[in-house]
Amino acid sequence: MQIFTLKNFVYGASNCIDEILIDPALPDNFFTTRMDDRSKQHLEKWFGTTFVLNQHATFKVWCLDGQFWDKPSCLGEFENLEHAVEFAKNYTF
Repeated sequence: MQIFTLKNFVYGASNCIDEILIDPALPDNFFTTRMDDRSKQHLEKWFGTTFVLNQHATFKVWCLDGQFWDKPSCLGEFENLEHAVEFAKNYTF
């Protein structure tokens, strides 16, 4: 795990490519916490932060973007990291 600073916040992740976090250390219950139950600091740090998780040899792009009331959005699945990062860099909401 390495340390990276993005948007004035410190993140732990296995890597960071073009400001996209790769396999970041996520807060407890990140995928199950309602948006209304997330703290202001949590939302400031994670809302709009696109990241990639390597899950079972598939690279999934995620973002806490408000599309769901209780979880981040899975924006796409890719066979290689380069395509996932390129997609994540260009995602806007």
